[in-house]
Amino acid sequence: MDWQPLSNWRLQANTSLFHIRARDALPGAAGSEFLGATPRQQISLRSSLDITPQWQWDAWLRHVARLDGSTPGFDAIPAYTSLDMRLAWKPQPDLEISLVGQNLLNAAHPEFVSVNIFSTPVQIQRGVYLKADWKF
Repeated sequence: MDWQPLSNWRLQANTSLFHIRARDALPGAAGSEFLGATPRQQISLRSSLDITPQWQWDAWLRHVARLDGSTPGFDAIPAYTSLDMRLAWKPQPDLEISLVGQNLLNAAHPEFVSVNIFSTPVQIQRGVYLKADWKF
């Protein structure tokens, strides 16, 4: 869904529902190994606001359902909710300075575990950075 309640404000909402049935496509292949690798549901809400012609504020809230994994108890990923925000200032047409925060609701959350190589889960850390974009 994409809605623009004001000329300077845009809202977007999305939901994805997955139901996967695995079939073995080739001899020796196990389609069941892909079950549990995709969350059953994802929800996303985005807001983009042009505060003034020089200032912008964006926010993105996502919820991802639990991943059961292909090996229960080993590669399962719990459900998580993540919030990213961006505040941008454009003092001139060719220069934009922005402050970005990622994963603001949690210090970290797991998103992936490799079952092919023994490894620790990939953790997405909270992050904040300052960016300057100069076009010439």
